[in-house]
Amino acid sequence: MRKVISILFISLTFGIYAQEKGAIGVEFNSNYNLVKTVEFDNYMDDALLNLPNNQTLISRNRIKQGIDFGLNLSYQISNLFGIGIYSKYLTSKARNETQVIIGGTMGEPLDTLKGARIFHLTNTIIGIYSDFSINKLPFWSSTNILSRFEAKIALGVGYSFSKFIAASTTNLLNGLDGEVNPVSGIHLMGNLKIGYRLAKNKVFSSIGLQIGYQMLMTRKLRGDQLLTFKKDKTPNLNFYGLTTGIYLTFGK
Repeated sequence: MRKVISILFISLTFGIYAQEKGAIGVEFNSNYNLVKTVEFDNYMDDALLNLPNNQTLISRNRIKQGIDFGLNLSYQISNLFGIGIYSKYLTSKARNETQVIIGGTMGEPLDTLKGARIFHLTNTIIGIYSDFSINKLPFWSSTNILSRFEAKIALGVGYSFSKFIAASTTNLLNGLDGEVNPVSGIHLMGNLKIGYRLAKNKVFSSIGLQIGYQMLMTRKLRGDQLLTFKKDKTPNLNFYGLTTGIYLTFGK
């Protein structure tokens, strides 16, 4: 984390003294995320293998992917460097099929209920970033085939308000029961953006693709309601993985 913050500080400092200031921009983006939650997965593997005797796990699905929607505000502090604020809402979900056997006491018939345990992770993230415009380098603008394209490298650090939401459903029962466990953490991200500049459009300035890598480092889940987790053994919601998506910016 210290290295990322140092890189951001150096980029911002150099950019302020480099060249004249540029424009303000707004960006909308959406991304597909690969999500790997190692400690959380290991904990839930153990929990689902130790269900009560009357419950059976039919299928186990880990949280592996998610979708996010983001909004960025940027300011070009020089020809090469920009700074900005990024925000995103990332959500991912996994459904684990179960069955529960009820009855069998005092002459009651046995009955089997099909249901599921649904694990849902949400992350509301806000942070700052710095980007470097590769397309502003001399070789880029002098190459005709590249003149209408933009390319940027961005690094950012943010704060995440995360939640683990667990819910249980049964197809013969109305409603659902569950829990919400909030936790916070540090979000790190880096990405490469390649876009096409819309020179004739009076509102939007570019549309493009981005690919990158992100990490989230959180505290331990609180386990306040103690339905899924034991108070002294709660896992964190750390995750890491690749991300790829599209973006659209406006503001000349």
